[in-house]
Amino acid sequence: MLENIRYDYKWYDKFESVYVQSIDGDGEFDHGPLSGWMYSVNGRYPDYGASQYDLKEGDVLRWRYTTDLGEDLGQDNSKWSGGFKSEQKKPMLLKWMETQRRYL
Repeated sequence: MLENIRYDYKWYDKFESVYVQSIDGDGEFDHGPLSGWMYSVNGRYPDYGASQYDLKEGDVLRWRYTTDLGEDLGQDNSKWSGGFKSEQKKPMLLKWMETQRRYL
C-alpha cells in the first residue's frame, strides 16, 4: 500500500461510483483530450467504476494513466470513445492543442 500520494476524486450519482480525477499531480486531460486514469484488476479493465468493483483476496489492482482513452494501454476503447477511430481522434487532439496554446 502506498501512502502520502495525493489524489482527487468525485462521486457521480449517475454512475453510482467514484471517478478518480488525478493521482500524484497527473489529472484528467493534463496530457491531451483523451488522457486520464484507468484501473485494472488482474490485468482486466472493467467497464464500470472502481468503487463498484468488489475486490477479492489476491486481486491485483493497478491504476494506469492513459493518453489515448486506453488504446495506449492495449485496450479496445470503442466502448468508451463513442466509436472514434484513431484517425478521427486527430482533429480532437489538434483542437485541444490549439486551445492550450491560447492559454499559455
